[in-house]
Amino acid sequence: MPKNLNDGAGKKPFPGLKSKLLKIKFWHWTWLGLDAPCVALTWSYYLAIQQDINIPWFAYSSLFLSVWCIYLADRLYDIKSNTSIEHLSSRHFFTYNNQKWLMVLVRVIAILLIGHSLFFKIQQLIEIGILILLTLIYFWIVHSSKSKTPFFKETLSTPIFAAGVLLPIYIFHPQPLQLFYWGFLLTLLVFQNLIQISYWEKEKDLHNGSASILQKVTLLN
Repeated sequence: MPKNLNDGAGKKPFPGLKSKLLKIKFWHWTWLGLDAPCVALTWSYYLAIQQDINIPWFAYSSLFLSVWCIYLADRLYDIKSNTSIEHLSSRHFFTYNNQKWLMVLVRVIAILLIGHSLFFKIQQLIEIGILILLTLIYFWIVHSSKSKTPFFKETLSTPIFAAGVLLPIYIFHPQPLQLFYWGFLLTLLVFQNLIQISYWEKEKDLHNGSASILQKVTLLN
């Protein structure tokens, strides 16, 4: 019987968890990772209206697909580094049971994003590329060393998410520096939300070595 997620590849999880796993529905949008891109799209649309900026459809769809792709990839990496299946969250249970097709989905989304790049200008692609580079650095820091990282996961993901929400507006704004105030407020709101999620999943993070703030604080106490 496997004791963690990396043992007994391809085998069914613990029998005692079978009934819980079966309750996870395919259509649940949070397990599909659709909550984060929907939130990002809503914020970006609201700020575009507030700034009276006309954002083309491909910028919004690129934002949605990018956040969805990153969110799913982050969760798939979480599954690889988690040590205890008994303490996985519901969305991680879903990811664990559907790793293969979720990996295919991530690749399909990535291909769609490459197609979307044809709609942007070179300067805009450079600005987008900077954020992609920062996202790759995030993955390297958080998932390469996991619990050994000196950074909290929330402090790294917050500015990247906020920047991603603002990027469609930034690249089409005639005076993008006007977004500084909204960017600051959005960063605070995103950070607060991530801290709340960390609080809800504190016990699970303790068992799985997550680099979240509350998990680090709990260990220090």
